[in-house]
Amino acid sequence: MINSQRPGIFPIVSAVVLTIVVVVTLYPFVHMLAVSFSGDIYVMQNEITVWPKGFNVKMYELVLGDPKIWTAFQNTIVYTALGTAISLALTSMGAYALSRTQMAFRKSLTMLIVFTMFFGGGMIPTYLVVRSLGLVDTIWGMVLPGAVSTWNLILMRTFFPASPRSWRSQAVWTA
Repeated sequence: MINSQRPGIFPIVSAVVLTIVVVVTLYPFVHMLAVSFSGDIYVMQNEITVWPKGFNVKMYELVLGDPKIWTAFQNTIVYTALGTAISLALTSMGAYALSRTQMAFRKSLTMLIVFTMFFGGGMIPTYLVVRSLGLVDTIWGMVLPGAVSTWNLILMRTFFPASPRSWRSQAVWTA
């Protein structure tokens, strides 16, 4: 019988190991944060460890004062929001169609889609397709190539038949 009153060796050893993993993982981030707030001379002399020396925010003022950083931040938000919306719409429509047993060539299309999980075209063919479509240097050249994730499509296709009957519209399901 296991005695639950005394902690065994496993919780102690795992706590020590996990603490070491946390320290080793967080140290580079803490070090770079300290370097970013330290004076130039201390950084060049490699005197920074965990705590900043010669507190300095000149670089933050320089970076945040540049209008290009705010344009990049805006682009990140727009690309992420638009990419997520397009991906969700296309993935859910494709998954719903593939989940319908009445769809012609459903198994063949599913196998072709799964094939793309194992053999992707790569960066250069993707660029050539984007260039041939005239999408280089546009928002669509960034958003559309990654619009449908095969894994998400398969996952969502599996979800649709398992959804409760009350979610389904009778008009759609009787057609």
